[in-house]
Amino acid sequence: MNKWSLLRITAFALVAGLCMLFTINFASSMVNNSIVRPIDTENIHDILIDDADFTPAFRLLGHSLNSFMAFLILVVNLVVIAVVSIICCTFFRIAAIRRTTLIGSAEMNAARSIFFGSAGTALVVSLVITGFTCIIPLMLHLGIWWLNLWLICYLPIRDHFREEELPAV
Repeated sequence: MNKWSLLRITAFALVAGLCMLFTINFASSMVNNSIVRPIDTENIHDILIDDADFTPAFRLLGHSLNSFMAFLILVVNLVVIAVVSIICCTFFRIAAIRRTTLIGSAEMNAARSIFFGSAGTALVVSLVITGFTCIIPLMLHLGIWWLNLWLICYLPIRDHFREEELPAV
């Protein structure tokens, strides 16, 4: 591998690592879900309106608002990871892969290992952090950056791959 191949692999590893860290951070923020519960429903007691007890209705309303806030935070996180991964992958695509770029087998094998290794590591570490709960949000989060990394970074690398080993420059 020449110096440009090493730079491309390093840049690809940085983009994959950044997306992997976003997923692990997302998983750890899901464990510490205190920001998701802005309304403390345990302190709602004795709400009487015309001698009728409306406490269960107000608790249900508090739980509903807490769930809506959790859903809203999830959607915002998914949008943020989509935008960040598209920006990072596009910068990598523009800077690292030109029309005349030829990629050898060593670089292709390294890119494949980084691609699948970062996705597998992010999935396993995130599931361990959350205690194998919240699987659907984690899979959505992981799937968004994995799809962007696949479409914008990995497929162009695979398209420029040539079987024969390239001469060192």
